[in-house]
Amino acid sequence: MRDTFSADPTVVFLTSVLDDIAQGRIRIPRFQRPLVWRWPQRKEFFESIFAGLPIGALMIWATPNREIGCYDQLGPHPLPTTPILGEGRYLMDGVQRISTLYGALRATQSWSGFDEERDVELRDFVVYADLDAEADVDCFVRSVDIPQGGLKSDPSRYLPLNMILQSRELLRFQRDLVDERRIDRADEVASAFRQYKVPIITLNSASLEVVTKSFERINSRGADMSELHMLNALTYSPTFDLLKRDQELRKELLAPYGWQGLDSDIVLRCLKLNLGADIYKTNPDEVSKRLRQDPLVLDRTFECLGQTAKFFRATFGITNPTLVPYRIQIIAIATALLQRNVEDYTERLQDWVWISAYSELFGGTGRQSENAIADLRAFVNTGFFEWSLREPPAVRSIAEVKSDFRAARVKALMFALAARANELSPSAGDDLIATFGGEAFPFLSLMGVERGSQGARFLVEPGYTSEFKLQLLERRLDPATRQRHLISDEAWALVNPDNMGEFTRCRANDLFAYERNAIVEPAAQRLGIGPLRILRANDPEGEQRDGDAGDI
Repeated sequence: MRDTFSADPTVVFLTSVLDDIAQGRIRIPRFQRPLVWRWPQRKEFFESIFAGLPIGALMIWATPNREIGCYDQLGPHPLPTTPILGEGRYLMDGVQRISTLYGALRATQSWSGFDEERDVELRDFVVYADLDAEADVDCFVRSVDIPQGGLKSDPSRYLPLNMILQSRELLRFQRDLVDERRIDRADEVASAFRQYKVPIITLNSASLEVVTKSFERINSRGADMSELHMLNALTYSPTFDLLKRDQELRKELLAPYGWQGLDSDIVLRCLKLNLGADIYKTNPDEVSKRLRQDPLVLDRTFECLGQTAKFFRATFGITNPTLVPYRIQIIAIATALLQRNVEDYTERLQDWVWISAYSELFGGTGRQSENAIADLRAFVNTGFFEWSLREPPAVRSIAEVKSDFRAARVKALMFALAARANELSPSAGDDLIATFGGEAFPFLSLMGVERGSQGARFLVEPGYTSEFKLQLLERRLDPATRQRHLISDEAWALVNPDNMGEFTRCRANDLFAYERNAIVEPAAQRLGIGPLRILRANDPEGEQRDGDAGDI
């Protein structure tokens, strides 16, 4: 049967949705993050409901699948832990909205244990309506926002939102009101929330693949959600929490190298490869089954990612994974290093990084990337490198490249200049990159030079950039500095503060000559690759390919 959304949204009272959450008829799956909204966002949301503005549809996934891990809390508020019989219903979209409302309106059990002195987290969710507020934007306040003693000195001024759905408690509160304006305001607030309706869209009996893709698209608006979050829901047990273990391993194995913020998508694809799954398909059902059978593969995956971070720090000074020319280079090396020590493979891996970056190996198809990963694995296993692609690697001249720092080819140039600095002063270039990252590779704005011209890029300490530029334009750079930055005598003679175009073009050719002679050709020779194709500036094959987006 074809997976379908319900043809038309079902419109229900908001209060009934909160009841369903409280009773376990709708559950919060572990591919959601339960609550990330801060108070300004939640306050604005209350104001929207009070004003009767639409807050968007909620999306429910209805499925007989009973193996979905769900949260037992919504913020600080407990939820039912035992699923009810029958079809499972899971909140796919709307968890921030529902968490906000549930905490303020429905979490009566938590409110009864409210302790203003000790429970700081809970205090943030205790919300009142200020019945004396002149403007709607001032109506909703937290307990922590009310002046000290305000609740005791004038308790009828503040209506606790959790009373709105408790008819008897609300009636008692209103009986104590003597100010007609406060009576009317209390009625307005209570009616606004009790009568508010929301549309619900249901995804009926969909496959995990369809749900995952739908969920990713829904949450592409800004929340950090991915197939990894779906796997967390599908593999969760009291002894295995994928996302919790993910965070523990990041802190233990990646943080020492500054890599704790590694993109979750890279982790997911490494995990897939280590489980023998296709990295280019969304297949949470298959991957979750394999992961449940071998949960320790997550630890092994992070161990090899830690080895990869160690490698890039030692050989290129990279302490931020976004500086790696291609993200898929991380995946390739990490999976090739599975249960291996990086020290035994450093030289061959470094040569491979140079060649794969300079040939812009991962700017093509997924099939090409898969072949390149297989080539690296074989290289690590046997010590012999085989270039399986039909054409030998092509390296294009940097002379006419107009690109920003996101391009793999430009990042490679930065590491080449670091290698040059290392030749003259050990670790000088790597230390600059390790300390300042991409900020150590600025583009100098020079007269007569187009933005993105690579001949105007220099590897310098950020605080020294302005002085360096001044010394360049005034021709005060000493021979050792010119040597370090690959400024030839020919280029030096072309320095003209009014028009630096000829200088940067000449230097770009000098840069490419260094890259080719000192880095690429020696690496290719050691790998047994040849002959290299050298693409000149006007070669039609030498079109720019970026190395950040879409390379995995």
